[in-house]
Amino acid sequence: WRGAKIDNILKFEQDYQDTKIIKLEQNFRSSKLILAAADSLISHNRLRKAKELTTENAEGEPVELLHFPDSPVEADSIARHIRQTVESGERDWSDFAIFYRVNSISRQLELALGRHHVPYQVAAGVAFYQRAEVRDLLAYLDLINNPQNRAAFVRVVNVPLRGIGKTSQSRLMNFAEDKGLTYIEAALQADQVPKMPKRAAASLKAFARMMENFSLADSGSVAQLIEDVVEKTGYTRPWSSSQNEQDMQRLANVDELVSAARNHDTIYDADTSLEGFLETTSLVSDLDALEGDSEKGKVTLMTLHAAKGLEFPVVYIIGVEQNLLPHERSLREGNPREYEEERRLLFVGMTRAEERLYLTASSYRDLHGRSMPTIPSDFLSEIDLVQTDGTTLTSDFPETAYRPTSLVSSDLSDEDVKAIRAALNRTDKPQLTTAAALLAGNNSAASLPFNFPIGSSVRHPRYGL
Repeated sequence: WRGAKIDNILKFEQDYQDTKIIKLEQNFRSSKLILAAADSLISHNRLRKAKELTTENAEGEPVELLHFPDSPVEADSIARHIRQTVESGERDWSDFAIFYRVNSISRQLELALGRHHVPYQVAAGVAFYQRAEVRDLLAYLDLINNPQNRAAFVRVVNVPLRGIGKTSQSRLMNFAEDKGLTYIEAALQADQVPKMPKRAAASLKAFARMMENFSLADSGSVAQLIEDVVEKTGYTRPWSSSQNEQDMQRLANVDELVSAARNHDTIYDADTSLEGFLETTSLVSDLDALEGDSEKGKVTLMTLHAAKGLEFPVVYIIGVEQNLLPHERSLREGNPREYEEERRLLFVGMTRAEERLYLTASSYRDLHGRSMPTIPSDFLSEIDLVQTDGTTLTSDFPETAYRPTSLVSSDLSDEDVKAIRAALNRTDKPQLTTAAALLAGNNSAASLPFNFPIGSSVRHPRYGL
């Protein structure tokens, strides 16, 4: 449970010698193959009471590992697969759940599901375009696009805090009504508003001038405009150095909005416009309310943290990649407890699946406002999977998915596959070719394992050990 210390459980027998241990090892939810895969993963955690999960359920289908060229293809393929399966009469919408480590990567899923007319709900969370930080920045864009937009002005005039309270805002609005001005025009004359405090007047005038400058500036792209707004307003400054999970999610959502704008800029190129982008986001927001067949329910989207205690016939866990799952914070801090918590989180997600479980990874994913190359999560090498021919695609999955059931490409030879698998299981210290040797023209490849074990020490010619 939240806030609990595993040490209390691990040391309980030492403190209370007559304790009788009763292990709850029978699982009533998942199939045998899903449970075996999850058990093989969590067995790598050391800070736990060892137990072997069993079930009397059917053996079921093997856990499938799907790899995609990029995250948009990942989202589109999942959406099409769900729609095809429901249309075939095999499943209802409510049979499907999609889990992710961080909220920000739900945007592309929501977009794809809406595009394929798949009804969905964001459980224990808020749809991407309804999140506060996203709505704030879109309100800034609305106001830049249309200075007469009063609702947008009211939303952002004191966000982030500028010392413009409700009373000052009310006085400004009354002044604007009396003079027949827009709120921006009235703010430029804030020192003439009756009973307006000097500090609030100065803040209002500075805000209005900033908004005018945004409107006049030629940023070249919607993505650049959003980045300019974030920088010049200091919108993300309160969270930028925070290690709080919620603050990090907010930053990621802002980055994801920039990614959405950059995709829009790329698609429309010279014809890109702020108004066009705002129309697109408005349409996507409308799709959030898409109602499906009430008897078939909706697809559920949620973070792994929110999934505990739930169960679904079919589960997708997307983004099983380094720096996402495990989260980059657990890797950066090098805390074994944090790292094991990430593994436990994946275990929880896997054991929510009753009949089918798909784990996905992409070669490129939109992160931090850019399309970034990624590598599969180390956790995937810890999961026992039934191996099948990686070149064979099942008939029910979209062909756009590059879909091996192992960590390696089917283009590799059998010898390469064996070598990589041996490297994955090797725990010896890396033997690296020195930078000096490389600079001297040594043509021999660096000798290192396919994967660096967590906690390895490496020596750098400049930075040392």
